[in-house]
Amino acid sequence: MTKTKLICFFTILAVLIAGAVFQHLYLTSLMTDLLKLSEDVEDCISNGDTDSARECADKLYNKFDKEAATLSALLDHSYICDVYEQLRLLKSELAFDNSSEIPACCASLKHALECINHLETVNLENIF
Repeated sequence: MTKTKLICFFTILAVLIAGAVFQHLYLTSLMTDLLKLSEDVEDCISNGDTDSARECADKLYNKFDKEAATLSALLDHSYICDVYEQLRLLKSELAFDNSSEIPACCASLKHALECINHLETVNLENIF
């Protein structure tokens, strides 16, 4: 290989590694924040404070909505749509104070977020 080809190879490899590290750190940080907010919603519901639960659900929805454009570049859209669907369902159940369905909505939302958190994304193992 010529010197130019080696430089190009290592430059591309470095970009791939940096991208994988960024993606992993970003997704881990964001999903940790979103899961924390979903646990806050569950805590408010278990304490019987539906007003606080609505506020926490709104914060969760707004944070996810703000990050959705970036997530769409990193994830399959079906995962994003699934979280949106669960968030809308949760907000709807909270709005109508449907206490029998709210725990199931929280569990479904948490599952959707955990699926994203445990996705096999581009990582160093896949590069090598």
